[in-house]
Amino acid sequence: SVGHRMKFMPNDGVELMVLDGSAEKVGIGTDSPVASLHISDSDSADVNLMLSNSNTGHTIDDGFQLAVDTSKHAYIINRESSDLKFYTSNAQKMVIDSTGNVGIGNTSPSSALDVTGNFELSGNATIGGNLALTGNLTVNGTTTTVNSTTVTVDDPIITLGGDSAPASDDNKDRGVEFRYHDGSSARVGFFGFDDSTGKFTALTAATNTSEVFSGTAMPAVFGAVDVSGALTVTGNLTIGGGTDTDHTLTFNGNDNDGVL
Repeated sequence: SVGHRMKFMPNDGVELMVLDGSAEKVGIGTDSPVASLHISDSDSADVNLMLSNSNTGHTIDDGFQLAVDTSKHAYIINRESSDLKFYTSNAQKMVIDSTGNVGIGNTSPSSALDVTGNFELSGNATIGGNLALTGNLTVNGTTTTVNSTTVTVDDPIITLGGDSAPASDDNKDRGVEFRYHDGSSARVGFFGFDDSTGKFTALTAATNTSEVFSGTAMPAVFGAVDVSGALTVTGNLTIGGGTDTDHTLTFNGNDNDGVL
C-alpha cells in the first residue's frame, strides 16, 4: 500500500527486489530505487533488461535488451535478425534494418543512411567517397573551393555576376582570374569584361583590387580576326612573318574597299 515497502527475498535473506509504496518506485538489485523502475547490480557486472517471447526464444542471445557494461557503455540490442524501429507520435520515424542500414522518414532503407525528406547539417562534413546529387545544388557562402584536376560542366553557358539581374552597376569586372608562373615569380592573369571601359580585356601580371583588375595587356595569337566596327591599334601592327612575305590586308567598306 502507499507509504509501505514490500521486499522480496529468497531463503538466504538477500534482498532481490523492493516495492517502495511511498515513492511509488520498484527497485531490482537495489533497496533505494530512484526511478519508477530501477535495476542495479551491487557488483561490477553487466546489467541487462531483456524482453523476449516464444518467437524470439529466451536465451541470452535472444530478444531485445537494454544493457550497461562494466565500462559504463550503454547498449540497445536487438538480438534477432529483424528491424529495430523507432516510433514517435504513434508513427515510425526511423529504422535500423537487419543489415545495418538506417532509414529516416522511410521504412525500407536501401543504403547505409537513407533519408526521405529535408535535413539540415550545421557544421562541417567530410565525404570520403563519391557524392552524386540528382537534384539542384545551391551553395550559400562566401568562398567555394574546388580542389580537383578536371572540372566538366555540361551547360554550354557559364553565368558570372549573380543569379539574378543586377539592379545597379557595382563597378566590378566580370571574367576569369587565373594563376601562373612566369619563370621568376608567381603571377595572376585575367580575361573578361572590364567594367570601367566596357571592353573585353586580357591581362597578365594582374592585380585584383576588390574584383577590379589592372595589369599588363596580354599578347594574343589568333588564326583569323573578323572585326565589325573600328579597330584601334596602339603600337606596331605586323602582318605575316617568317619567310613567307605574300600577305594581304583587305579593307571592306561602302566607300573604302581596297587591298593593301
